[in-house]
Amino acid sequence: MDRRKVKSSRARVVEASDGACGWSSGPPVLWQNRSRGRLAQLVARFLHTEEVIGSSPVSPTARPSVPRGSSSFHGPKLGGVSAFLAGPGYLARGVGWTLRHPRALLLGMIPALLVGLVYAAAVVALVVYADEIVIAATGFAESWATLARDAMRLAVGIALVLAGLALAVITFTAVVLAVGAPFYDRITDAVLAEAGGEHESHTVFDVVGDVIVSLLWAALAALATLAAGVIPLVGAPLAAVLGVGLGGVLLGRELTSPPLQSLTPTPAARSAATRSVRRTPTGFGVVCHLAFLVPGLAVVLMPGAVAGAALLSLDAVRASSAGRVPPRPRPA
Repeated sequence: MDRRKVKSSRARVVEASDGACGWSSGPPVLWQNRSRGRLAQLVARFLHTEEVIGSSPVSPTARPSVPRGSSSFHGPKLGGVSAFLAGPGYLARGVGWTLRHPRALLLGMIPALLVGLVYAAAVVALVVYADEIVIAATGFAESWATLARDAMRLAVGIALVLAGLALAVITFTAVVLAVGAPFYDRITDAVLAEAGGEHESHTVFDVVGDVIVSLLWAALAALATLAAGVIPLVGAPLAAVLGVGLGGVLLGRELTSPPLQSLTPTPAARSAATRSVRRTPTGFGVVCHLAFLVPGLAVVLMPGAVAGAALLSLDAVRASSAGRVPPRPRPA
């Protein structure tokens, strides 16, 4: 009997508190009014039903400032591996968006197709003339034993092809984004508008600057892959892993740079947004890099990669404003 009276009185107190604060369905996560926030936090701690955002019951944290293109975002924190594995989900979401917008898919394929034909011809030429290039570059090995000379030239040839592929994939994305900037800007604007992100269009100088920086980083990545490929015994697998890893990092940066420039007002804000998602852009870039290695698939997936990068950038800005890491995206 006494327990029932205690429970009943407790329920009346909670209902009275809810009514006084204007709650309709329990205590919310954020409180915009400081005078109500103290009571709300105390009741939430008493009930243990909702997460309390604040450093202490008597000093609730005010609503964080939200940069352009973002709104309050609260997701669970992800570790390095979980954040990395969240990256492929954004490619799936981007592809799903383009499938729902076939006109955007077709428009986005045009610049990728034109640039892809040029790159395909270059890659085929590299593979066909790889032997001649290797022999010309390793003329010092003519006096070696036949077995040692052939083994060294085989390793150099494999490293050359892997480095060329890594360079092709990385620079392909940068060149396609530059050539097809009007098309991909429209895709990015449509994705952000549909997702509720306020943004501004970036300038042509931003695009040119990104292309120059991407080409420089791509050259360094190709040299590192080539150097790793000539290491005896482990050269070929090491070059393959290094090429995919470096390519994923650079692709993630290239694809997310334009939407981040549209969503954030300053370089410092862009850096904060990138840090908030940890390794997610790298995971996104790695799966794009692997997909782009398949002949013809880069042309089809490029619009989806642009759309997925826009969604990833928007989540990064929202996560940065709320001090949280975005949850793993649901497949489209």
